[in-house]
Amino acid sequence: MTSSEIILCTACWLVWINLLTFLAFRQDKRRSVAGAWRIRESTLLSLALWGGSPSAVVAQKVLRHKARKEPFRCQ
Repeated sequence: MTSSEIILCTACWLVWINLLTFLAFRQDKRRSVAGAWRIRESTLLSLALWGGSPSAVVAQKVLRHKARKEPFRCQ
């Protein structure tokens, strides 16, 4: 792989994982409101760990979800 291919793959990964992370937070918020089964915290944290932390922070602020929960709290 050339360096430009690596950069493109990395950029695609970051876009994909951030979109997936935001959608997971949104789905968990909807399930929370509906009283349905929730997405595991470990899943949400794993998505953030794998590169979705920017969208996890945005989702916390926009959706007002998981903002006060200890493992998710931002300083």
